[in-house]
Amino acid sequence: MIQARTSLLLAAALALAGVLTAAATARAASMWDPVVRRLVQGGMDPAWTAKVFARPEMAYTPAPMGRKLQDLYRSLKGGKTVRKIQEGLLALGMSTELPDGKYGPATRAAIEAFQQTRGLAVNGLPNQEVVDALDAALIRAGKASPHPTVWTHGRVHSGVLTPTRLMEAREFHLDQFGTLQAMQQAYGVPGEMATAILTVETRHGRILGRDRAVTILASMALDGDPDRAALFFAKTTLSPTETHWLRETARIRGDWAFEELAALLRWCRATGKDPFSFPSSPYGAVGWPQFMPSNIEKFGADGDGDGKVDLFVPEDAIHSIGKYFKGWGWEGKMDLARRQQVVWRYNRSETYVNTVLSVADHVARELRPVEVPARAGQAVVVANAPALQAALAANAGANRRIELLPGNYVTAGRPVVLRGLRQVTLVGRGEVVLPGIHLEQCQDVFLENLTLRPARGAPAVVGVVQSSQITLQHVRMRAGAAAGVVMDGATGLRLLQCLLEGMQGPAVAASRTSGVLLSKSVIRGVRAPAVLQGRSLDRLQVEACLLRGNAASWLVDADGVSRELAVVGCQVVDNAITALQAGAAPVRTTGNVVTGGPVAGMK
Repeated sequence: MIQARTSLLLAAALALAGVLTAAATARAASMWDPVVRRLVQGGMDPAWTAKVFARPEMAYTPAPMGRKLQDLYRSLKGGKTVRKIQEGLLALGMSTELPDGKYGPATRAAIEAFQQTRGLAVNGLPNQEVVDALDAALIRAGKASPHPTVWTHGRVHSGVLTPTRLMEAREFHLDQFGTLQAMQQAYGVPGEMATAILTVETRHGRILGRDRAVTILASMALDGDPDRAALFFAKTTLSPTETHWLRETARIRGDWAFEELAALLRWCRATGKDPFSFPSSPYGAVGWPQFMPSNIEKFGADGDGDGKVDLFVPEDAIHSIGKYFKGWGWEGKMDLARRQQVVWRYNRSETYVNTVLSVADHVARELRPVEVPARAGQAVVVANAPALQAALAANAGANRRIELLPGNYVTAGRPVVLRGLRQVTLVGRGEVVLPGIHLEQCQDVFLENLTLRPARGAPAVVGVVQSSQITLQHVRMRAGAAAGVVMDGATGLRLLQCLLEGMQGPAVAASRTSGVLLSKSVIRGVRAPAVLQGRSLDRLQVEACLLRGNAASWLVDADGVSRELAVVGCQVVDNAITALQAGAAPVRTTGNVVTGGPVAGMK
């Protein structure tokens, strides 16, 4: 009997909980009705939209609109924007009011008159649209702006321009160099600009925000109702002019949020994304480049060729930044002032502009490539593996420049073989993927901008046998092979701004070889007894490189015959490397920075 009574009570409690949950869902649904109706009237699928707004995650939050309105209201009491508008109107003879930075009836009337003459929406609000129109009017009138935008490199976000963050920028640039080059060819925007934006915005996808764009934008759209917005100022006595400002500003901000919400939902529908599955900034910016949803529609680009724009993957993020900058006027090589104006469109902050350009300048300066050698023979352009093999075989491959169009050059898992070549350059145009390279009896060969992904279990990503004057620049050697670059009987090998990652053997292994230089390259994720290995190795110089996340017993394993081995000016970060060297060959180390895990014996 007791058990039966307990079961009945439990059933009743569950039923009541169900009723309360249904009631709460119904109340939430009714609250969102104005937004849902507008979305459906704008063409959004009714059933899909209703499901989105019925989800328990769709929780109203007053903070975004309340915070924005309060911030804007404070600026009315003595802000720079109001003063700048007052000074501009005075200079144009459209106001006699002395600038004091305070928004009142006279300023509102003068702004309305200016808006009327310029064909703008007449609302008397001291917003950015009025500032931009005033600047244009002052220029046309031959009058200097009272507060021209003048940038100096003194005002930056110091937290971005730290050695760690700049190291991350260089590492990302080398990691994504092929994609960055493809973007530059498509839009004319230097790759370092995309690297800089992603460094400043999200640390290349590391920090994407903690909010949900869909709930933020829906809440702001709802709070665009002037009567709802008035609740944020219930304890504030507003003048008639301020009340007008509040109602108009709330309506404009609410309409803006609604349009961004609609764009976000259209993007989710097009890509199959769950609107609640990704984070955003406090005002709804999403993805690695932190685009507002309407900018995804305008400037989103499919960089990886999968038919969708996904700003949470680097290829699409990079190409979208290029498209954005081109859309705002980036064209070829521009002077500092024009570059500043374009970046200003991304974020209207002098400090932000300075920081982005500082990062871009740093990357361009530190990773300035050596010039690709000119060849006397006519350049050949290829688009697939058979065409590449034919070009390599033509005229014994002498004095040639071969340009590879973007794509995956599949060769049944076997490496591309370069044999007996003299004075040959292979240059990738964008992201070019090859299954490894083997050079034998070659001289003066230059490899530029290639991604090498060998078959799993391959002995090496790059093999160099009986060859001299071999240069690899911007070559990315990905995981899969037992070792990175394996040399035997070679002289004069240079790895410049290369990436070597994920090897199960040494990143570089050289025997009977002289003159090996690794400069400004990245070695990461190597799991091997030694990161660098030498047998009868004469002169190994590792300079200004980043070694991160490697696990090995030794950094250098060289026999007693090897000599002149040096690791200088490198950043050695978060490695699990037990000791500097094994064997009898001494290794010179100077000017290195070791963090996140000591390497015994390293300076």
